[in-house]
Amino acid sequence: LVRRARRAASREPLVALDAPPVLDPLAPVRRRLERLVLGGRGTLGAAALRSVEHERAALEKRQLGTASTVLHDLAGAALDRTRDLALAWLVTSTYERTATRELRRAAWRL
Repeated sequence: LVRRARRAASREPLVALDAPPVLDPLAPVRRRLERLVLGGRGTLGAAALRSVEHERAALEKRQLGTASTVLHDLAGAALDRTRDLALAWLVTSTYERTATRELRRAAWRL
């Protein structure tokens, strides 16, 4: 019985071949929000600008212009200490939560 259980556990899991991979279009926004909470302003500092711009371009390509804009504003607030970072985080977080909910609703309608 133990040998049979070990053999079953060592097998590759079954994967549906016709299921398309799930892509989370808001992952860059969510990742930046989480990093900012965990690591502070430095996670969106000058060193991160290149990757933030790349993420913004990917969001624009996916027709998520508002996501690109809030990410840009969040990064700008992290760099410029005269801007309200907490407000930029709140706007970005609210957008991400709302957009995620709407994307899930749209997926159920398909």
